[in-house]
Amino acid sequence: MRPEFDFFGRSMLLGAAVLVAVATAAGATTEAQLCATGRLKVTQIYAACRLGAAASAAKRGESPDYSRCETGLESKYALIDEKFCASQPADPSAAQIVSVLDPSLDAVSDAAVAAVAPAVDGAGFCGTGTSWDATSSTCLPTDGGGGGGGGGGGWTGMPDCAADTFLDLAQMGNAGPGYPAPQLNASCNGTTVTVQSNGIPTYTFVQITPNALQARSNTFTFTQNPVLQATTRAIPLLGMVAATVTGLPIYGANEAAFPDPYGDPIANGILDTCGGHTGPAGDYHNHELFETCLTLDGSVDPAAPSPIIAWAFDGFPIYGSRGCTDSSCTQVVTFKSGWDATNTGTLDCTSDAQCTSAQVCALAMVGGVERNTCISKTYAWNNNAWSDKGGLYLDRCNGRTQPDGSYGYHATSTFPYTLGCYHG
Repeated sequence: MRPEFDFFGRSMLLGAAVLVAVATAAGATTEAQLCATGRLKVTQIYAACRLGAAASAAKRGESPDYSRCETGLESKYALIDEKFCASQPADPSAAQIVSVLDPSLDAVSDAAVAAVAPAVDGAGFCGTGTSWDATSSTCLPTDGGGGGGGGGGGWTGMPDCAADTFLDLAQMGNAGPGYPAPQLNASCNGTTVTVQSNGIPTYTFVQITPNALQARSNTFTFTQNPVLQATTRAIPLLGMVAATVTGLPIYGANEAAFPDPYGDPIANGILDTCGGHTGPAGDYHNHELFETCLTLDGSVDPAAPSPIIAWAFDGFPIYGSRGCTDSSCTQVVTFKSGWDATNTGTLDCTSDAQCTSAQVCALAMVGGVERNTCISKTYAWNNNAWSDKGGLYLDRCNGRTQPDGSYGYHATSTFPYTLGCYHG
């Protein structure tokens, strides 16, 4: 059984100063606005917590456990009220919040928004230069293209310096007692991006492999000015191919020769709930990426384009799975891998018992459709094949041309999860 991810325990470790910054960014300045924004933010993160717990449990074929989300909701609501809501009307209880969430848990329902922030009516709540966006339940810049289609503020484009996208780890969590604090430094000099980290995750470390977590002295360098090449090139079969915005190395979609020769570690269930584990040297690395583990507060807005969550070593960014279809971000879609599993067994399996001893039941792309199926435990690259499907499906490298004309990869829920090859 894979351990449940302590979403609230990590993502809501926010002090008063950070909460003020969040509220101010949304245009809140008065106590009433800070109070309403804070209450709404906690409720939205609670919904995202439940989404994450449900997705994690579904991958394990288990019923989701929302208890940590609910505990976090109670404690963080109390913090908001203590800091910002002393003279404001009493807030609804956590139980009331839970009762008015959409059954689909796709977002906070209109009823929940009304209960948490009754003053949200556009005028008077959002600050100068912003307006209320009902789709994303937040204040968005009026000049950012954020309204129609859940644009989430519009396409911002590729940054001039990748270092600007790396996170302030002091605002995040840590691996737990006995481990050093995560450390990260990133810089650009006009030609090269340099990233230094100690390889310690910003969330509670759960040991999945026999290898204890060890601090590292990681230094990653890649070009600041990537150029899209007509011919793609293979990523290394073993070792680092990219780095997360928290300074953790990313490996490709296969393991080494042991225990399942060059098999898919995601399908084989040997990763934690943030998509990582430790190697023989105690080096923590990711094979799969989740936005909840790679943003400051752990929240995910399904109506907004995904942020940059990693950088490939050819210099191009790796976004989460969602993206805009045009520069005005009139529509946000979830992109899919163009790689299909081959040599599959039982379709729509529910457990490994329905597979042969050489297979495992896992989520895979089959004929362009994501579904559970029995796939080989070994030689992942020999048991997946890419084809050009167009539309929402990514290219062979798991990337696409972005709305601003730049190139970027996307994390996907099926093989190859991050990179299929280098395009730069």
